[in-house]
Amino acid sequence: MNARAGTEIFKVKGQKMLVHYHRPEGPETKRFPTVLFLHGFPGSEKSVDIQRALMARGVASVAPSFLGAWGSGGKYRFTTLPAQAAAALAAARRLPFVDPRRVALFGFSMGGWTALNAAARDPRLRAVVAVAPAGGAEMIGPGTIDFIKRLSRPLNTLAPKALAADFRKAVTAFDPGRAASRIKAPLLLVHGDADQTIPVVVSRRIAKCAGRNARLVIERGASHDFLDRRERLTRLCADFLKKSLLTAVAAAAVLGARPAGAQAFGDGAFESELQEGLAEAGRLAESQRPVAEPDAKTPEQVRAGVVARLAGRVPAAAVNAFFADPRLVVIPSIPDRFGKPGEALPYDEYRKIFINPQSLAAGARFLADNKATLTATEGRFGVDAYLLAAHAGVETRFGAYTGKMPVGAALWTIALKVPKRSDWAVRELAELLIFAAAEGADAHAWLGSYAGAFGLVQFMPSSANAYAVDADGDGRRGLFGWPDALGSAANYLARNGYRAGEPFTPGSAIGRAVYAYNRSENYVRVVLELRAELKALP
Repeated sequence: MNARAGTEIFKVKGQKMLVHYHRPEGPETKRFPTVLFLHGFPGSEKSVDIQRALMARGVASVAPSFLGAWGSGGKYRFTTLPAQAAAALAAARRLPFVDPRRVALFGFSMGGWTALNAAARDPRLRAVVAVAPAGGAEMIGPGTIDFIKRLSRPLNTLAPKALAADFRKAVTAFDPGRAASRIKAPLLLVHGDADQTIPVVVSRRIAKCAGRNARLVIERGASHDFLDRRERLTRLCADFLKKSLLTAVAAAAVLGARPAGAQAFGDGAFESELQEGLAEAGRLAESQRPVAEPDAKTPEQVRAGVVARLAGRVPAAAVNAFFADPRLVVIPSIPDRFGKPGEALPYDEYRKIFINPQSLAAGARFLADNKATLTATEGRFGVDAYLLAAHAGVETRFGAYTGKMPVGAALWTIALKVPKRSDWAVRELAELLIFAAAEGADAHAWLGSYAGAFGLVQFMPSSANAYAVDADGDGRRGLFGWPDALGSAANYLARNGYRAGEPFTPGSAIGRAVYAYNRSENYVRVVLELRAELKALP
């Protein structure tokens, strides 16, 4: 029988759990060693490469979507994840192509945390892999609610405050280090030392708790997603899992005689159940499929939301004029842009955009032309001049390209046409009107990015209100002039944890401040690398 991928439906807590599987090539009746894959928060298909590598090695994979995520029913809750994993393991062991004696767990990020806690309760597991697992109480911080709110948008879940409370309860009650100390199966922990989402110290602590049973691999320079290290990560995990599963039982088990009562794919009962599951999966997918160019909100709802947020801080006449202006139009090209962010590229491709002979030549000219401004800004805010120059290089090619989209129309389009960002766009529209009123400017006059960022260092309106400064003393916060733009960027970094004397690395206070500027690990890396290149120029 040819290898194949498919979909199953499990029942968990009375809800349908959507499950994808990869079955290796082999006889209809063969039962394979299998790995259950647990996704992170909010989750994605990042581990499909590892699943396919396992399939080529004769190992099946089963990848459930947690309740409330990616087609599964119910509500997403952190506190239920270990129990969901246990239920998914039990259901996976009953699948006709799964050898129940040779099952392993793989988890990424929050899925890694879940895998460790589920494995502590399941002595039958043959191996456990946790890649960049979330930790325990060390995961709770002042930014927890914002983090939960931002990442939970694709999920069907609780209100942000309730979900944040659920997160705090989960990581406190289910500490992964304590769980790892009870795991009997071989354990592989993999973590990148440039991880900005979950610091590598989390896996160090888990490995220490696990003792001799664990192998910890720290990948130098790897970010949370391992975007530029996928081949190495895939090979490492697939080889570990294959070895653990194929040597876990006697050779007779590897061949896998079919137990009495088991159903093969050709059996009518299972085939009928599978077809029903596939049909249900199709209905779930159809119910979640957006209509072409969906309206996240009506124009009336957007306006009402903006007015409510302004709470009288902008004169009604100015608000009315903004919404009546013929320049407030929908820009058709914007919605598609949100599915193709440049930061999602593999790092090598992303780096080439910003670090190349042309950009370094432009950087040299920028440093020479703005030496006095950079020196004054560093002196006032304590932020490294070369880092500020690197921000200017990455954000606008040292001022050569600040964007061509009218900021007001861009945010209007997002509010109407990008459902997942609609509430955010309404907030930014209100912030735009506040900033324009404070500066005595036309809110429709500024051009910027498709996402609504504008100026020489690409501030969103909310950032402009919070961090923009009048560095040249002309009475305006002019983000299209270098003194105010560089001063505003320096103020942003300084107020987000920048500390002079720290190393220019992703894991330092400086790296974390850069991450606050743009929450992308690729962005942090390229800014810091461009800064080093600029400083090394003759």
